[in-house]
Amino acid sequence: MLKNLYVNNFAIIKEIDLNFSEGLNVFTGETGAGKSIVIEALSFVLGARADLGLIGNNVDKMIVKAIFTSQSLPENLKKKYDIKEKTFTLYREIDKKGKAKILINNKTANVSELAKIGDFLVDFHGQHEHQTLFKTATHIDMLDKFCGLEKDKIKRILKKENTSLDEVFIMTADSSGAYQIIKKEGK
Repeated sequence: MLKNLYVNNFAIIKEIDLNFSEGLNVFTGETGAGKSIVIEALSFVLGARADLGLIGNNVDKMIVKAIFTSQSLPENLKKKYDIKEKTFTLYREIDKKGKAKILINNKTANVSELAKIGDFLVDFHGQHEHQTLFKTATHIDMLDKFCGLEKDKIKRILKKENTSLDEVFIMTADSSGAYQIIKKEGK
């Protein structure tokens, strides 16, 4: 869980220090208030690509620091970065020349390591993700997921049965999850 986010000289944000409480935290505000920039700053400290154009005007560098609590980190990452407590810090800064400093719990790291830890901490969802419902190209995949259809498992079964997709008329699964192939007649 994100406990604190400190942002300095990031786009239009000169300095902000946000504390988050347990449970749901909501960003609200008018268009242009900076909500997206706060999310972009969080993405930056979690390993997203750095955009030097986001460094504030008349300053040399931008800094983002995030404090997390998480028990979901794998043991190898906890050990590598000496994370013994529930709370740990991610820190990232970059200057106008592109020189960066990245720390995970005060230990030097690189962007890919930061992104690896970030994958365990935050999952971003945009406001328009629901619009895939309107794209007919995604309907079959969504229906398959909803029905629990496992495409890789089906491909293995088809290969085992020496059957191509063109030959398959219907494939069903009974209540035990066993697949049954019914071949198309007369082709």
